Amino acid sequence: SSLNSYYGLLYSIIKKEKIKIRIDQDLFFLSIDNFRNLLLKKEIKLIKYLEIDKKSLHPILIGRLASIEIAACKKMNINYDYVLNDLSTLIVSSKNHNIDYLYEIKTISLLTKDFSLMEWIASHEKTYISKVYSNNQVSSKNEIFWYDDFIFEEAYHFDHLQYSFILQLILAIHKKKIREITSILKKIDKKKWVMSYYTYLDLFFQIGNYYSVENKKIKHIFLENYNKITRNLNYPIFDQNYLKNYFD
Repeated sequence: SSLNSYYGLLYSIIKKEKIKIRIDQDLFFLSIDNFRNLLLKKEIKLIKYLEIDKKSLHPILIGRLASIEIAACKKMNINYDYVLNDLSTLIVSSKNHNIDYLYEIKTISLLTKDFSLMEWIASHEKTYISKVYSNNQVSSKNEIFWYDDFIFEEAYHFDHLQYSFILQLILAIHKKKIREITSILKKIDKKKWVMSYYTYLDLFFQIGNYYSVENKKIKHIFLENYNKITRNLNYPIFDQNYLKNYFD
């Protein structure tokens, strides 16, 4: 995993040598380090998300920071609505990068088995994105549709689409929507997965498949696939109990 190798090594050098980097780079490594600690089942702390100046930050980085704040809130049994409210405001006021804010939120929602957060993400993806005008009135212009009718503003939005299918699969299993599960599985295409997220997506794809079948032999194949991925990742959070208790 790049968290254990490239990024982990680079960040340790930066801290050890006290190398000065840009604020956005520092925040990126802060979020990466916290996410790694989460996977290692180590303590993570609130990053004071609302105090961060986000004006010059890319929406994906903002979403990454928000995801760490959410994870810390969950660890401390703190309500994280303030993070979602801020993200909602940013999404509504954004011109071209509306869904980018949601990319890393998907990551944390899947990892922490937070079905309410998955629902929140799905609702923002399916609903048209609006501009906020003066006097707080919401316009119905600039609709951006998701899934079959989605308008791709950037090439990497294809990655968002595949990531969303994984999230939708997990949600459909949670809701026991059999027809929806079958439909989503047909849309998932591993050839379209971005390489930097490939293993992570595959992990939850195997979990989804494991719970989508009744045949014990086929189920065992998905279990073995899951075990192979988790052995390679070598993060303590991903044990067999993680799989077996995912929907409990």
